[in-house]
Amino acid sequence: MVRSGVIAVGVLGLFLSLAACARGRPVTGRGGVRAITQEEIQASDARDALELIQMIRPVWLAGSLLGDPTDPTVQGGPTVLINDIPPKPLFSLQFLPLEDIREIQYLTRTYAETRFRVGARNGLILVLTLSPVNPGDSIRPDTGAVFRTLAPPEPRRTFSPNG
Repeated sequence: MVRSGVIAVGVLGLFLSLAACARGRPVTGRGGVRAITQEEIQASDARDALELIQMIRPVWLAGSLLGDPTDPTVQGGPTVLINDIPPKPLFSLQFLPLEDIREIQYLTRTYAETRFRVGARNGLILVLTLSPVNPGDSIRPDTGAVFRTLAPPEPRRTFSPNG
């Protein structure tokens, strides 16, 4: 009798602790996917994608016991994909402007490894932008600018000193 009362108090304490940590925003999700919608992005005071996640869903950045949600340079956080393009470092989210983002999804380890076939030991953050980014494109980590892959120029067949 006493033991079940102690367990009930422990469960209630855990529930109240988790409820106190919640931000009061709904978490949308399908299976192993959780999302930050464009409405949440627009309503946020964050300056970039990393700050947005730190404010709204800090648990996404925890990753493992070695990770630190306040320091994106610490190893052990989730894998980051931008529009299904191969993994980017977590700090690249600092340079991704919010006005370019349609949705940010968090995928659990199992779901991410099944869908993308990447090692996502601590989950995966998938950023979907408003403008598509092609696999050959590159994203500058300092500005978030997308550079399109262009076809190489046609070689000149003759050389003339006058142009």
